[in-house]
Amino acid sequence: MGIYNPRNTIIVTCRDKGFDDAVTLSWHSPASHKPFLYSIFLAGKRKSYKMIKNSSEFCVNFITKEQEKLALFCGTKSGHNADKFREGGIEKEECSDIDCPRIKDCSAYLECKVVDIIEVGDHFMAVGRVVKEVEGNNKKRLFQSNITGNYTFTTTS
Repeated sequence: MGIYNPRNTIIVTCRDKGFDDAVTLSWHSPASHKPFLYSIFLAGKRKSYKMIKNSSEFCVNFITKEQEKLALFCGTKSGHNADKFREGGIEKEECSDIDCPRIKDCSAYLECKVVDIIEVGDHFMAVGRVVKEVEGNNKKRLFQSNITGNYTFTTTS
């Protein structure tokens, strides 16, 4: 399954009933130009999946190589048992067009409103209409090199 790696690593942030969460993902993709749709893939057992399903909003945070430790933290810590923003010391700011946090100092952000959630095998695909696209900095983005659970990362040269 590692043939399609490396994959751009993102952190998806969400909010439901006043609680914020963040989850690291490598399974994501543009889904349409017009309307501009973006898809993310989540396991149904994830707290973030349930939050996105309830709130119908999420933010795609394109993280930088400097945020590798943050990717590891958000990818290995369960939102069921932790406040990732507090415990991970994650600096956040508010999205402008959705009720959701975003992670400070990312290379780009997509603010999305859910238009559909589709079960695809052992994951769910959340398709979001991009309501705001924000360019952050131009630091190098983080890529996951494998999917074997070793969490090996790289970047572009």
